[in-house]
Amino acid sequence: MRSLVAICCLLGYSVHGTDSLAAAGFVAGPDILTISLDGLCPGQLTLQWDGATPDRPAGLVFALTRGNYNIGFGRCENTVLGVGSSLRLVRTLDTGPTGSGVLSGLAPRAACGGVMQMIVWHGNPCETSNVVDVPQ
Repeated sequence: MRSLVAICCLLGYSVHGTDSLAAAGFVAGPDILTISLDGLCPGQLTLQWDGATPDRPAGLVFALTRGNYNIGFGRCENTVLGVGSSLRLVRTLDTGPTGSGVLSGLAPRAACGGVMQMIVWHGNPCETSNVVDVPQ
């Protein structure tokens, strides 16, 4: 239940424009989707992504641990994530016109020490980012 409270509080993230990010736009070929997480937990966290397929729906997942979770149904069936089975979808978003963006918000104590990963709904399997640790 504690992790569920963390997820609900993380839903308060707000999406900021990506105009200030240096991005050349979409280039044919496989970009590598990477995310980074900066800040304090509990407290203000900023998540930044780059290298996503532009203008695609995406999801941000949170889990208590790293793992090897295989999505068994839906658009991303057979996509393997690097998070444990305790995962929860924190937020859906659009990757933006450049495939880069920033989210920021307050993380509660229950989220500290967990992990996050981004999934972009593009093809099957879906595009996935690296896994980042939420600070403790």
